[in-house]
Formats: sequence, C-alpha cells, structure tokens
Amino acid sequence: MKKKQMMIAAVVVIVLILAGGVFAATKLLNKSSKVAQTTTQKKKITDPVNIIDQADRPYIEIKPLDVHNVAIVVNQLKKTSHQLRL
Repeated sequence: MKKKQMMIAAVVVIVLILAGGVFAATKLLNKSSKVAQTTTQKKKITDPVNIIDQADRPYIEIKPLDVHNVAIVVNQLKKTSHQLRL
C-alpha cells in the first residue's frame, strides 16, 4: 500500500515538473519574440542642430570689471532696416 502511494506521488511530481517546464518554455519563447518585435519598431529621435543662422545667433562678451570680478554679457546683433522682411 505504501509503495503504491509512493508511485502515485512520484508520477504526480513528474507531471507537475513537466507541466511547469512546458509552461516556462512557452512563456520565455513568447517574451523573447515580443521584445524583438518592439525593438525593431523604435525609431531614433534626433534633435535639429544649429537651426539658427550664425549671423542671427547671440554671442557672449566677457569684460573684466576689476582684479577679481568678471562681467559676462549675452549680446545679440540688431538687424538693419534693409535686412527685415515686410
């Protein structure tokens, strides 16, 4: 009687191990294919660089005030009247 119960328990354990292995294998295969699909669909985002003309860009002016202090000023060239569009 005890031997029969041990055989039934061993069969149940083996079935559970096999079922768990099959379940884990299918989940891992599905997950890897989903990851591969999502990575191929992503596009690289790039920001535009230097979209302002160099003549229109502001410039930095550094002036010494005294021995220990420096003034940093951001200046922008003003356009003349013939450069403006109407």
